[in-house]
Amino acid sequence: MKKVLLFKNKFLKDSRGHFVKYFPLKNLLIAKNFKMKEFYITKSKKNTIRGMHLQISKKTLNKIVFVYYGEILDVVVDLRKKSKNFQKYFSYKLSYINNSSIYIPKGFAHGFLVLSDYAIVGYITDEVYDFRYDTGFHYNSFNFPWKKYIKKNNKKKVKEIISKRDRNLVELNKFKHYV
Repeated sequence: MKKVLLFKNKFLKDSRGHFVKYFPLKNLLIAKNFKMKEFYITKSKKNTIRGMHLQISKKTLNKIVFVYYGEILDVVVDLRKKSKNFQKYFSYKLSYINNSSIYIPKGFAHGFLVLSDYAIVGYITDEVYDFRYDTGFHYNSFNFPWKKYIKKNNKKKVKEIISKRDRNLVELNKFKHYV
């Protein structure tokens, strides 16, 4: 599969609580027989930006991202040199409420901004994480309007929360690891 896919998950709610079916077999088949190798969960505060990340070389991976709690703005950038969408970005709101998950194929960088007070985000990958092949580019180097989505806190101006590593990533125009 060579394109990003947005899936609507099954959500049932009754007096006991709720039930969500994140990955029905049909979605995994659509994603070309995705075979899970690792599963991660992150918990992040409001206005946190994680990204833009990817694994390169022989460790490129497909991933499925979903929100277990809260809401995020998920952003992907196409890094496939031969793609008509090369270096274009796409964004999707994912949340516990809208029950959506996203399939991100090899060749796309990924990041997200937390829109709710906090968010618990799950990732399923079809390749094992290897720090030697983990890379990315600066979140603010490809004209995505992050500031438009940063939530004000009690009418005070708020800055995004970003890791030291992400702050120090190269600009997209200097990024050399295209697929």
